[in-house]
Amino acid sequence: MNDYNIEDFELYVSWTVSVLQTQNPYVIRDFRQEARLYLTRENLTNVLVSALHYLADADSETFQWALHNYEPNFYVEVRRRTALAAARLLIQQGFVPGQDFSSVPVGGLLVNLSARAALEQQYLSSTFSACLLREILHTFRPA
Repeated sequence: MNDYNIEDFELYVSWTVSVLQTQNPYVIRDFRQEARLYLTRENLTNVLVSALHYLADADSETFQWALHNYEPNFYVEVRRRTALAAARLLIQQGFVPGQDFSSVPVGGLLVNLSARAALEQQYLSSTFSACLLREILHTFRPA
């Protein structure tokens, strides 16, 4: 399925949340196989990210489990997207790549204290973003 409407999207998100809450690798494997029949890879990723947004607030245990156990490539993609969004935000706020922050392998950021504070201030309003930020940030302190 290449195109879906908001009702379809909400249905897929609800289905995904229910499946993830089982925390059962076999149920999730079957879900992935079936979902790929109806959704493109990008659409499935968008549905999963939306389901994780919901779970971050509603069920933090399942959120953490799903983030780390759904599929390794998905976790890497979420980290990559989070690091890219954080880097864009830092650049928009005047931070200098290579000086105030740098990317690290597998979707992480090495940041100085002021860049970290700017990101934390921006992302504290979202449980999802705050959790992901903790996953990707590494702080360096000047000597």
